[in-house]
Amino acid sequence: MHNTTYIIQPLTEALQRGALALFIGGDMPQSLTGVPSRVDMARALAQRYGIDEGASLARVAQQVGQGGHRREFTVFLREQLQGAQTQPFHLRVVDLVRGYNIQTLITTAYDDLLRRAFDAVGVPVEVVWKDGQLAVAFRDRPHILQLYGNPLSDVESLVVTEDDHLDLARDRSREDVLDEVRSVLRRNTVLFLGYALSDPDFLLLWRGLIRHAGDLHRRAFAVWPGLTEAEVGVWADRGIVILEADPWGLVGDSATLHLPSQPAHMTLPQSAQPVAMPVTVTPGIPDPLYQTLQATLLRCGPFRSDNGLPPLFVDSRISQWRDILPSRDTPAGRVQAVIDTLVMHANAEGKNALVLLLHVLRDHASRRDACYGQLAALAKELEKAGI
Repeated sequence: MHNTTYIIQPLTEALQRGALALFIGGDMPQSLTGVPSRVDMARALAQRYGIDEGASLARVAQQVGQGGHRREFTVFLREQLQGAQTQPFHLRVVDLVRGYNIQTLITTAYDDLLRRAFDAVGVPVEVVWKDGQLAVAFRDRPHILQLYGNPLSDVESLVVTEDDHLDLARDRSREDVLDEVRSVLRRNTVLFLGYALSDPDFLLLWRGLIRHAGDLHRRAFAVWPGLTEAEVGVWADRGIVILEADPWGLVGDSATLHLPSQPAHMTLPQSAQPVAMPVTVTPGIPDPLYQTLQATLLRCGPFRSDNGLPPLFVDSRISQWRDILPSRDTPAGRVQAVIDTLVMHANAEGKNALVLLLHVLRDHASRRDACYGQLAALAKELEKAGI
């Protein structure tokens, strides 16, 4: 039974304003991205060279590369990426970028599948991992900033060993790229997805940002399931809201993020409290489903103004509820109000009004649009939940 949900209104409002940046890491499962995660790569590389399989990729690569044998792990990394194909996840990201004019994606993944997903749908995109590329990039195109380089096109740019990570902040060939990353983090609301925030590079970037911007830096959100209450409080103190679930269904229903835990040596304050704030919502819809429903309707429905919904309700399936449509000041508030209103009503055959709205929205979408499948799947999930 649904009891609480996370307040993500600042995140959804940033998306509506075009003030959201995505930070996509390399810590997602292969079932989602089509390439091994950094944890899986570390394990495979360690097995190949008889090294401790519990070590991080940076530590394993550092050991393998000792004595001038850097080529050993660069060849390995290219092998891991060879033959990888774009996945529905990448296309969902592109769909979100196109639909809401997202300007910047920062990634620590080593593959080029995001770029290929943009190419597949004919959207020009700038891919940048060193200063020379940034200087000539078209500013009116989405930018993919590859923080850890591109081993497929430029092996010298690769950031993978412990020494690479320590040297990144001092790399003169990437000073402008790093400044751009800091600027993006400072001027946008950021969603971190598939990225372990305990990564040392992130800690340096984020601490530097907070030190220079103080309370003026924008709020950030991170999908990082399974953290303890105290760990969530630590990140709240650093200005980052931890989410248990992906708010816009980018990872789909079949994949779960399994991110590394906080390092054992990190000291956590005993008084830390979780940043998730409970609000009362309509009973009956499980939390994760409610969040996905909100995000999908915001993305796939006409909720930008109160004038967008009434034309839909000429459809005979939902026309009887046209006169009870709620009015709200923001798209996010409008979505929640419509959900909470319609879920309480059904037609003479017992069909729930909210489920019928999803069917109507689906039928207005192109079959080639990601929204078509997502709306259909949500209608089935609501019916399975007894709605």
